Amino acid sequence: MTGKVCAKCRIELRPKRNGIIAIEMADFGPYKIWYADAWVCPQCYSKVVLGFASRPAYELYQPEFADALALARQEPDTIEFWMDQKQKELARH
Repeated sequence: MTGKVCAKCRIELRPKRNGIIAIEMADFGPYKIWYADAWVCPQCYSKVVLGFASRPAYELYQPEFADALALARQEPDTIEFWMDQKQKELARH
């Protein structure tokens, strides 16, 4: 069965790590914390984050969010992402 394919190399991606932490950002800062899977192209080493959980592990309104965020930022494979370029640009200003 064909899975995830690198568009540049046209070969199948390989799983790098399951259960990485992905922090969803908004124009005001961190908003949600998700678990997802990291995949990598074995040829060009492009990385992709896929397979997000069906629900976030933590959301901003939860009392434990700040502690979870602090721990998440200590993990070496944690990523931060924005839903679109406009949000990312707003966050920088």
